[in-house]
Amino acid sequence: MALGQSNSLAPDAAKAQTAVKNIFTALDKQPVIDRDSDSQTVLDRVDGHVEFKHVDFKYVGAYGLLACAGDAHTAAHTQVPDP
Repeated sequence: MALGQSNSLAPDAAKAQTAVKNIFTALDKQPVIDRDSDSQTVLDRVDGHVEFKHVDFKYVGAYGLLACAGDAHTAAHTQVPDP
C-alpha cells in the first residue's frame, strides 16, 4: 500500500477507535436497577407483544438516505424472527 493510500485510512481508523471505546463504555456501564436487591418484583411469566410504528432508519454516512421509512412491525411473544 502506498503512503498516500495509507493516509486516506486515518479518518476511518479514528472513527473505528472511537466506536470501540463507545462499545466498551456501554458494556462497562452499571445498570440503574439492582437485580440482586430484595425490593425487586420478580414476574413469574410475561406474555405480550412488541410493536414498532413509523420507524425511520438510516445508516451513518448514507448521505441522509433512509434505509426504511415509516415501516411498522409487530411480534408476538412466540414469534421467532426471520434470519
